[in-house]
Amino acid sequence: MGTPGASAAQELAAALSRLYRDAGSPPYRVLVDQGEAQRPPVKLNDATLSDWFNGAAVPASPKAFTFLVTHLQARAVRLAPGRNSPHLDWWNQQRRKAQQQRRSGPAAGGEADRSASSLSAPPRQLPAPPSDFTGRRRDLDELIAPFALPEASSRADPDMALCPAPCHSPVVIYGLPGVGKSALALRLARELIPRYPDGQLYAALRGEDGPVHPDVVLGQFLRALGTAPNDLPSDPAELAALYRSTLAGRRVLVVLDDARSEQQIRPLLPGGSTCLTVVTSRSALPALASATSYPLDLLDADESLELFSLIGGAERVAADLASAEFVVQMCGQLPLALRIAAARFRARTDWTIANLAERLAGVRGRLPELRVGDLDVRGSFELSYQDLPDEARRLFRRLGVTPGAVFSAGLAAELIGQPAPDTDELIERLILDQLVQPAEVPGTYRMHSLLRELAGELLNAAPESDGNPALTSMLTWYATNLHIADIAVSPKERASAEADPEAARAWLDTEEANLLPLLGYSNALGLDDYTANAAREVAVVVKSRSRVEECRYALNLGLDAAERIDNGNLQALLLFELGEFQLMWEFDETAAEESYTKAVHLLDSHKFPALASRLHVRLAHMHRSAGRTKESERELSASVTAAAATGDPDAELVPRLFEAEGLIDQGEYRKAIRLLKLNIEAWSQQNVMVEVPWRMVLARAYLNVERYAAATAQLERCRELSDAHGIRIFMPEVLWLLGRALRARGLRARAENAWEQGLRLIDEYPAPPNHGMFARLAHERAASHKESGEYARAEELFAMAADHFGLAKQPFNRSGARDRQAQAALVAGDPAKAASLWRAAVEELSILEGAGEQPERAVAAREVLERRLASLKNRRPSPG
Repeated sequence: MGTPGASAAQELAAALSRLYRDAGSPPYRVLVDQGEAQRPPVKLNDATLSDWFNGAAVPASPKAFTFLVTHLQARAVRLAPGRNSPHLDWWNQQRRKAQQQRRSGPAAGGEADRSASSLSAPPRQLPAPPSDFTGRRRDLDELIAPFALPEASSRADPDMALCPAPCHSPVVIYGLPGVGKSALALRLARELIPRYPDGQLYAALRGEDGPVHPDVVLGQFLRALGTAPNDLPSDPAELAALYRSTLAGRRVLVVLDDARSEQQIRPLLPGGSTCLTVVTSRSALPALASATSYPLDLLDADESLELFSLIGGAERVAADLASAEFVVQMCGQLPLALRIAAARFRARTDWTIANLAERLAGVRGRLPELRVGDLDVRGSFELSYQDLPDEARRLFRRLGVTPGAVFSAGLAAELIGQPAPDTDELIERLILDQLVQPAEVPGTYRMHSLLRELAGELLNAAPESDGNPALTSMLTWYATNLHIADIAVSPKERASAEADPEAARAWLDTEEANLLPLLGYSNALGLDDYTANAAREVAVVVKSRSRVEECRYALNLGLDAAERIDNGNLQALLLFELGEFQLMWEFDETAAEESYTKAVHLLDSHKFPALASRLHVRLAHMHRSAGRTKESERELSASVTAAAATGDPDAELVPRLFEAEGLIDQGEYRKAIRLLKLNIEAWSQQNVMVEVPWRMVLARAYLNVERYAAATAQLERCRELSDAHGIRIFMPEVLWLLGRALRARGLRARAENAWEQGLRLIDEYPAPPNHGMFARLAHERAASHKESGEYARAEELFAMAADHFGLAKQPFNRSGARDRQAQAALVAGDPAKAASLWRAAVEELSILEGAGEQPERAVAAREVLERRLASLKNRRPSPG
């Protein structure tokens, strides 16, 4: 079985490699961990197995060696029952022979034998992967998968097991600087070593002075493969040809680390099909023919914390997990940044995690802190930046003023003042160099937060002519587009020109996530006038999309800025929006009334009569709901006067809508319908934020006079308008009313679909739900399930409705939902649960009665439930 000139250790390694291939080349982890019943008697790891298979070490433990050989032989027999393998005694004899030769040195064959052994020794150039390598299990599995041989192929043709892999195209692992490409490539190579017993070649293709020329690498590789220095041709083409000839028929693994371009790689690719080349690069190297590209992403949060703990010290990290998670976030889950931060923390035993977190969040920024020894995040990034042409560098710098993690092609074009096609070419170059990545929405791009920080630093260091215009361009671009989006969703009186709703919606789809970062950015720069004006428009557009928490944040930021510049009218405008928010989402009428009242006092109503009219009509609502008739009439009169002062007949629609709602509250539905229809021409010309509420009021009036088809028509129009403009705020209530109208018309399936859609919409909101509307939708859907005999689902939804009525501070509705839930439980055969629910509802109503909250209503509802409980007690158990 021997090979002339080979040492006993090399013979043993070659035999082990053949057995490993016969066993189907399982991943090393399968050999290391076979479960408690088959665990190796001595601890094995990937590095130990790799050394045994490539001849770098001779197995020292007979038990571990016997375990490995026995396990591989068993797998080989399962794959090919007829295949023979040497007896275990032969393996142990070979191991002892190799050990003895290693202890005594080369046999007494003289210099010729030593020379032959040296020439036959395959190159083993792979550096060890980082000992603290962690995570990336999914990436390794996906990269190794193409090299797994089908078991059926191995059984049909045993020689197939000798093939290195079914795929030999170069593998390019690419990703942004510092993402861990080299570590993953070396780990992958270690897993694949047994398939390539004729050697492993490695070259770092980026040196201190720049990219390494392929001719230099070819010379190094050929010398490692046994070519004498004097035999190396001087012609580059001949050198590459000799390299391919030398590798022909050999099974060699080649790792080319940190390649800059396809031109650098092509001469280094073996010509045959028996070798594998693994390349790492910041670029996907798209022009490299037949290459398999594998994009490497950031570590996830758990993997990031695991890496940081492994390097920084698990015990110290566990002492303050919250700060550790913050450090991981500040490192952007970038392996290089995590490695540096953890190494600094490990070295500074006087630090706590909180100290490190504070430094990363400090005024110096993160990049000065992410440097230790020869590891430097900024330095790694700057290598890619320096490779860019001048215009791409300018774009990269100017992207430092973008407010969020994602930017659009439109903003990029504005920043550099270039046409869209030229800007697209520059963005493509940044993508190839992994300085930006395509985002989820077409035409948008993502930049890692640390790269954006570098871009900002480079921009600030550039001449003044490069810095200020970029900031001005960004702020102006957002202000212009925000105003257009505001016009598209706002009442007509605030519009100075017509806006294209489709264009505004498309812009919002792209920029929605950047609006709050924009406000934070301008606020941090002290641009109070910009912040206050932009905040109101941001609040309007995000509220239209039911982004409730963002609306509140924008209003608070804007009010603070407006107060700092002492702009009463702007404060009034923001207070009006705050009152709308408090009324609709926080259900706090007292706070809303305070906001409206303060706004009236601050506002110059002569300059802004339309806003004054809206404020007075809101206060009229507050007074009417509180039973303060005289105050309500006073505010309504002030609203009408302010509306007349606008000179716009349409401004009077606001008090008319109030009047119509009052008629509905009084049960004068037909009068309300006449008033609303009288103004139908006017309000159908309004923007969607005005037109939809008008149509909803009209639909409610139609429902109350049992004109269900007319109500359906109005609500379908509301849905159509909301869909067309991307307005989500009205949709749940529209769908609730629509379901009621459809059910009344006998269109039960369509009604159920409407309620289901409403529930899904609220559930998908990127904010706390509108609990009251969620409860109404759930209640209607539950009743529908109960009518269908689906009592379990009905009970579940009634319970959900009760919970949300409670969160919406609607106790009477909650007790009603509990009553319906109890009825469903009783029909489903659970009288004990029904009794428990009724008792809870009675107790809650008794509390309301004692507190004097609508006591007559509370008493009537309580008495109904008590009768149900009494009836249940008198009920005889069913026979059997």
